Amino acid sequence: MSSSKVELLMFDLNLRLHGYSNTGASISYNDNLSQIAQLLNDTPPITNFTNAHYSQKEVLSTARRIMKKYFELHHIRTLSEAKAIEIGKKYNSCSKALLSDLLQDLSKKSILNSPLSLPVTFIPGHSMIGNTKKSKLLIADDYFLQNAPITFSNILLGNNTTSISVGTYCHEITHTQVESQKGSTKEYTNKEVLPILIEKIIAFELDKSEKTLDISQKARFKHIANIINELKQQPNQIITPDNLNDFEQGIYLPGTLQALRLFDIYKDGSENIRNEMIANIQKVFDGHITVEDLLSFYNVTYENSQDISLVKKHLK
Repeated sequence: MSSSKVELLMFDLNLRLHGYSNTGASISYNDNLSQIAQLLNDTPPITNFTNAHYSQKEVLSTARRIMKKYFELHHIRTLSEAKAIEIGKKYNSCSKALLSDLLQDLSKKSILNSPLSLPVTFIPGHSMIGNTKKSKLLIADDYFLQNAPITFSNILLGNNTTSISVGTYCHEITHTQVESQKGSTKEYTNKEVLPILIEKIIAFELDKSEKTLDISQKARFKHIANIINELKQQPNQIITPDNLNDFEQGIYLPGTLQALRLFDIYKDGSENIRNEMIANIQKVFDGHITVEDLLSFYNVTYENSQDISLVKKHLK
């Protein structure tokens, strides 16, 4: 089997493990995106992610305090990569009869813990670099994929820490809350909606001067401009999972635009509207509604989020 076919197989198994129903909306080039890209291409590049300097300790403590202020975070299963490899070797090419033993082993060796206790490693890079690492086993078996727990190993953050890093860390914590609830996101292209939304809300609430939010939003805008420019060069001007690396980057386009429309409702809303949105995000964390239910509640779609006037409003 070719490496590309192996990657697509692993991608499909990952979708099934997390309970996604489908890959989601097609990511294709159109006139609305063209206008957004032209606007964003004319904006100066982000050369400095520094606003207020935060020590690494301050980033972690501030983000944890804010997340506890707004949300009740459920425990997640943690498993080091070393233990995951150990389990994988033990059950290498195991029969179906041993799958229940494998699932029991995963439950015993993974630890239920607060997402705020997940180890954080700082790597070279700016303050919007972040990644949530999982220690997952993928086996092509429906029973296993339906019953295997989602396990997390650590979070990576850029070591050039500023006030922006606080939102980045909260973004990654959000991934643990949403993705540990199987099926909480139905469409894979909506995977980044809530993490980016919370990144924006935290930046806004943390710094009322909006300097942190401004830098964060500009960086997101430049990112989606690059995606749209790349999309224009694709065969048929569309990105599909067949081109997996581009597709994994491409999902930030619907994620960022829909998060922006939700954030616009939050930012312009009354205290009651803001509290309602926080409560609805909590419902997603708790597994009571899906990300798609939340989007529907606020009448937010990928199509109506491709709105140049909305981008202009938030592009200072």
